[in-house]
Amino acid sequence: KENTKASGSGFFLTPSGIIATNAHVVEGFTNIEVTISNEVGTFNYKAKILLMDKGNDVALLQIDDEKFKSLTTIPYGITENSDVGSKVFTIGFPLNDVMGKNYKVTDGIISAKSGIGDDVRYYQISVPLQPGNSGGPLFSSAGNVIGITSSRFNGKAIGTKVENVNYAIKSSYLLNLYYMLPNATKLSTSSQVVNKELEDQVKILKNYVCLIKVF
Repeated sequence: KENTKASGSGFFLTPSGIIATNAHVVEGFTNIEVTISNEVGTFNYKAKILLMDKGNDVALLQIDDEKFKSLTTIPYGITENSDVGSKVFTIGFPLNDVMGKNYKVTDGIISAKSGIGDDVRYYQISVPLQPGNSGGPLFSSAGNVIGITSSRFNGKAIGTKVENVNYAIKSSYLLNLYYMLPNATKLSTSSQVVNKELEDQVKILKNYVCLIKVF
């Protein structure tokens, strides 16, 4: 209905409007729109691609819209090295044309510290993911970003039924790309929601996760 070619999720890295997502969400598109919802309202902004690492499926966007005003703070840090069994969750916009435009939260654990074929770039997670979750933040229980939710295991491709096997690219690959930016400011490694219950963490963190549409 909206002539959208595809959609995914993303999240703020800096108050100035740098947003992280998966490369496969935005690759090949020049018309990119990010939607941010909070207690004040819902806002749509134009964005452009800053840097892309197609090999590791990471992209950085910059909100490029005169209507956008810088944020005051980012309530989470970007951290590395989470352990197997750690509780994690994501906020994103899966199948927003069918499931609705509101954000969705799913949680689980880190099942393994590697992906398909022991690919060390990924965490295997039990957090349920759907199309549209791609590019969303994988949060630790402390409320820090430890990865980017990226993909589901395709059981049809190998001819067997697979349940709840999903993957997130580790935050180290996001940090590597971010610090390639000229004049990149140092990102936080601490969370402002660390001692809150999940439902209270979500009330704050959801304001920094965005729907990404490409046209």
